[in-house]
Amino acid sequence: MIIWGIRKKRFEESFTGGTGCPSCRRNEYQTEGILSYVHIFWIPLFVISKKLNARCLKCGTVSGRKELPRDEYRDMKSHLFSLSRVLPRNFGLIAAAVVVVLFLLLVLSVSGGS
Repeated sequence: MIIWGIRKKRFEESFTGGTGCPSCRRNEYQTEGILSYVHIFWIPLFVISKKLNARCLKCGTVSGRKELPRDEYRDMKSHLFSLSRVLPRNFGLIAAAVVVVLFLLLVLSVSGGS
């Protein structure tokens, strides 16, 4: 039984804009992102990496952080890894903190009443 580990979530989305493909200069891509996160049982704790690749829809060239201009890569990454996709993979840490605080309050209330 695996109690903890690292999982990956894959996202795909179309992206138009920027300077274009390094090979053919067309500015339409199919972006693929992989979000890696730590989990305990089935509860995701926090994100540890976000990787992005962009495939040109015309020539099929796959580009990453090194091939694309910095601003264009940053725009693609922020578009693909929006808050609504990343936040659920960080929610486990918040939930664990709430459980610990509630447990401590319960222990304090029980020991204070004796």
